Amino acid sequence: MRCYRRTWMMMAMVCLVGLCLGCPGNGTTQPGGTDPKGDDVAPNGGLAGGGNGHVDVPPPFTIPKVVLDAAQDVACQVKQYEAMPDATLTDLAGKTCSLAELREGKKLTVVCFWQDGIRATQMLQDLQADCFAVYAEKGVQVVGVNVGDAEPAVRQQIDDMAVKFPTLLDPDGVLFAKVATADYSRVYLLDADGKILWFDIQFADDTRRILDESIKLVIKGS
Repeated sequence: MRCYRRTWMMMAMVCLVGLCLGCPGNGTTQPGGTDPKGDDVAPNGGLAGGGNGHVDVPPPFTIPKVVLDAAQDVACQVKQYEAMPDATLTDLAGKTCSLAELREGKKLTVVCFWQDGIRATQMLQDLQADCFAVYAEKGVQVVGVNVGDAEPAVRQQIDDMAVKFPTLLDPDGVLFAKVATADYSRVYLLDADGKILWFDIQFADDTRRILDESIKLVIKGS
């Protein structure tokens, strides 16, 4: 009787071990010989590049539509796809010229309106380093228009930041009044004919990104 019971227990243990060995556990190889890798899983739940799954490809960049709230819409005298107004102003060398003259022969022109302040300082520095220094030789003009500041103060700020692109003085806001009624820190991207392709009424990281990608898109397509 004892031998029979011992034999039955041994057979049960063998079956149990066999079942355990046949069960797929964590870290076992999946059919096809591919080991599941943690770094193959993308944050959105899909599979990242290098895995076996589908890789999500972002859509190609297009110049976005400018979305304004009610107050911003009222403050904007000109909108996306409209022509940028023009005016004859004086530069820091005492010469008179217009926006049309400065953008003549250029594929694109970036116009930034500014008034002394922290945001304007950052905007001018970034446009000098990331736009004018990079794209000037590729047919992109950058023009700064100061609104309302005294000429000596504008000159000092431009010199301190080593800004090389043209700066026009709009002391009475003649040109700016044709463009907007508020928010002096504005950036406009114009095509060769002076049409507004895109603009923003603040200068943040997203503004820099969209401006850079928009310039690249137009240059590539020209």
